[in-house]
Amino acid sequence: WSMCIFRRKTKMEKLVGKVGFADTTFNPMGKLAINGEIYDAISQGKFIEKGNKIKVVSVENSKITVKEV
Repeated sequence: WSMCIFRRKTKMEKLVGKVGFADTTFNPMGKLAINGEIYDAISQGKFIEKGNKIKVVSVENSKITVKEV
């Protein structure tokens, strides 16, 4: 008999794959706007201009990583 443990995704983990906008310039840290909420995030080492469309690629230990789309 094996047990499976399911863990609920956190609000931040549910952001993976979502698209939003750079609320500030990313160099490489900045602010991400999704659904009217603002989050601190980091780009994948790239400069991203304020207002550009970005996508959440991962969330690990409350660290949101984004890329420009």
